[in-house]
Amino acid sequence: MSLIIREVNIKDAKRLLDLNNELDEETIYRAYEPGERVETVESQKSKLSEIINTTNSKIFVADINGELVGLLEVTGGIYNRNKHSAHLVIAVMKKFWRQGIGIQLIEKCISWAVENKIHRLDLSVFTFNTKAIELYERMGFVKEGIKRDSFKIDGKYVDEFVMSLLL
Repeated sequence: MSLIIREVNIKDAKRLLDLNNELDEETIYRAYEPGERVETVESQKSKLSEIINTTNSKIFVADINGELVGLLEVTGGIYNRNKHSAHLVIAVMKKFWRQGIGIQLIEKCISWAVENKIHRLDLSVFTFNTKAIELYERMGFVKEGIKRDSFKIDGKYVDEFVMSLLL
């Protein structure tokens, strides 16, 4: 297995869209329900072009022998007062869980954030996603609060923890 953690590029548009759709299908830990995502390859290319040309936002992918198996999208603030802050979303295909890919994606993000003068990284995570919470805490993130009834999954409201890492 040859794992590479790298920045996404325009050529990855279809593979990234396919990865997101597959992740939406295989886990409830995502915002999108299966089939809810309406992006096309063209809209994905447009989004990637915008992100690639932004200094405080990036998408990193976990690439194993040409197959995208995970991603970390970090979106920076758009105002002068919050450009130092960025929100991240991370996901790895189930068959690759517990293999250190999430750690490597977060490490790459932190390194990029320091280089780009991002002071604060934050994320939201369902309160019942204990494995992810353990990972984030191991990487230095701390819980700041709870977003009550933030999502509705299978007819039930669920809470999210807001976590952050100050660099």
